[in-house]
Amino acid sequence: KETKRFGLLKPKAGNAVLPALSAKAFLVSDLASGEIILEKNADEKLPIASLTKLATAVVAHELIYLGRPIKVTPATLASAYQIFQVSVGNYYYGFDLLYPLLMQSSNDAAKTLASFLGEKNFVQNMNTKATSLEMADTNFDDSSGMSAANISTAHDVSKLLQYIYYKRRFLFDISKGKEFENVGLVKIGDSVNIRDLKNFNEFSEELDLIGMKNGETSAAGQTIATAWNIRTSQGDVPVGIIVLDSKDRVRDTENLLKWVRDNFEVF
Repeated sequence: KETKRFGLLKPKAGNAVLPALSAKAFLVSDLASGEIILEKNADEKLPIASLTKLATAVVAHELIYLGRPIKVTPATLASAYQIFQVSVGNYYYGFDLLYPLLMQSSNDAAKTLASFLGEKNFVQNMNTKATSLEMADTNFDDSSGMSAANISTAHDVSKLLQYIYYKRRFLFDISKGKEFENVGLVKIGDSVNIRDLKNFNEFSEELDLIGMKNGETSAAGQTIATAWNIRTSQGDVPVGIIVLDSKDRVRDTENLLKWVRDNFEVF
């Protein structure tokens, strides 16, 4: 099996001017090496809102046979309004639900996936996964991210991005809306019309985006976790950018991405 060769981010000469940001905490890291490039309050514990759903997707894929259909009951449904809503009495395949989960941040999709194991058991497994990834300052309280008790740090979220990049890369593809005809013997799109799903991930059309997830609640403010492909003469470098408690997550992310491109030798 061929080993992927990664490039190195080489700083340009001169003093790097820090970008203006509204976020309370942020972190920029090399996902290949784990090296931190730039950070502020990266170890402060903060609510992360729907960034929680990245862990939901990981645990769902690792613990559930996602080719199995599940029937939705009234007890399954989330309370918050959302664009994609499951219908009581209908059956949904787990793989199909990953699309509204990661593209539209559907709380119903999260709750339905968790119902395969039961919400309490599912969340326990999310916390077990966080522990295994050494996300020591993370606690998950539900599968959707609606609870203000879903707490993490920019540093911990970076570890989750790194894990997905290496071990569950297809989840990043789904966050960009990439369609898969099937996974193994499971046909994708039988229970959810994926082509009709609008993608709410702001950077989903960007060519250099590897994958992302955003979130927002009154407790967390605006949150976002993105992974970008930075091209250098030595090879590509996957860069993670996490922004927590922001007033403008899009502008903050754009400013941090521009800072990387302005201050390192890139194509």
